[in-house]
Amino acid sequence: MTAHAFDAPDPAAAEALQRPPEPLSETLRKLPELPAEPLTVRAIADAVADRSLGAILTLFAIVNCIPGPPGTSFILGLPVVIVAAQMLAGQRTVWLPRRIADIAIPRTGFGNSLARILPWLTYVERFLRPRYWPFSRLAAERLVGIVSLLLGIIIVLPIPLGNGVTAFAVALLGLALSERDGLWLLAGLAVAAMATLFAGSVIAGAAWAATAAMGAGG
Repeated sequence: MTAHAFDAPDPAAAEALQRPPEPLSETLRKLPELPAEPLTVRAIADAVADRSLGAILTLFAIVNCIPGPPGTSFILGLPVVIVAAQMLAGQRTVWLPRRIADIAIPRTGFGNSLARILPWLTYVERFLRPRYWPFSRLAAERLVGIVSLLLGIIIVLPIPLGNGVTAFAVALLGLALSERDGLWLLAGLAVAAMATLFAGSVIAGAAWAATAAMGAGG
């Protein structure tokens, strides 16, 4: 029987499959250098398309940790809501609406902001490892999905000083899911609880102030 070229395994391909993926921090470090022009949400999502949903969720959460002009949290927070909803639904791939995917991100400002975030992420990655993870893949993604969906809704709301901590909680949950690290999952849930309580108190305070103002005006 004549051997065909495709019968022989490709050593380079086999090695690539066995090689662990590069740290998320390294992937993010390369994002400002993507050849896409302009740099869009779609290009950034495509750069991490071969990673886990947890890594994609972490990516969009980190983007929301970066301070921006008023109104940007609504635009950049929507991908967190969409990815979290798809995780909750059990989807394996991420889909973004065209209007969001085509949003252009200033390359220089994005790179400068990432430079402030990456040292923290690089430090955190040293302590991430699979441990104390009691969930199946689907159960874990749905747990992280429902919590991140709630946090994503908080991110898109105009809550003063609330977006940074909330996005940080989503990033912790995404990292925990990526590495199946139960300790970091607990940390993410704890920060998520604090962010939710803070957002709830701000909303309750605003509602009380509005009610008081209406009563005084009447």
